[in-house]
Amino acid sequence: MPGGRGDRDPIGQGGAPLSRPASQATLPHSKSGLPDLATKVRISGKPEIRGGSGYARLVLTTAFLCCLAASASLAAAGPPLRPFTIVGDGIPASLTDTPGDAVRGRAIVADRTKGLCLLCHAGPIPEERFHGDIGPDLAGAGSRWSVGALRLRLVDARALNPDTIMPSYYRIEGTARVGTPWRGKPVLEAQDIEDVVAYLATLRDGQTEGSRP
Repeated sequence: MPGGRGDRDPIGQGGAPLSRPASQATLPHSKSGLPDLATKVRISGKPEIRGGSGYARLVLTTAFLCCLAASASLAAAGPPLRPFTIVGDGIPASLTDTPGDAVRGRAIVADRTKGLCLLCHAGPIPEERFHGDIGPDLAGAGSRWSVGALRLRLVDARALNPDTIMPSYYRIEGTARVGTPWRGKPVLEAQDIEDVVAYLATLRDGQTEGSRP
């Protein structure tokens, strides 16, 4: 029936449109048909985007998550790598201003959660069991290679052999399947590299098994 509950006329008395409550106000639409997100309607004294608010929230949430991801990536990245120059088959200059400590270097080599050297190499570290045999024995490494050659093999062994399975301990580009906590960080810091180099340089031919620097 005209005028009944099921047939309301949006035109009020006198032909004037009835005003909408503020809660039903909508944003003007742009030429693309999407709501103009720059327009805000105040509801109960608080700024709120109305009309297409689901789309607006999606856009804002996506932007927020992108910012969080970028911040997390920057926070996770370590300090920039020290520059180095490869000369021949080695890196002759130290990565740090502090001389390497052979005792600390031995501890890194023996540490199966940090250096992981014994996973592939055997070495004169008798207190550790189950040495690897994939790579060359570390005993006598100081006689076989110069300090610069040892440094390059630790920093980026792929510079010498692109097919090597030895990790590049001081390289972050060109890596794959790196866990999130370790992205943007080298396996070993520059001083760690120098400590390991100092230890390996002490391993001379004929050294007694188990002797320490």
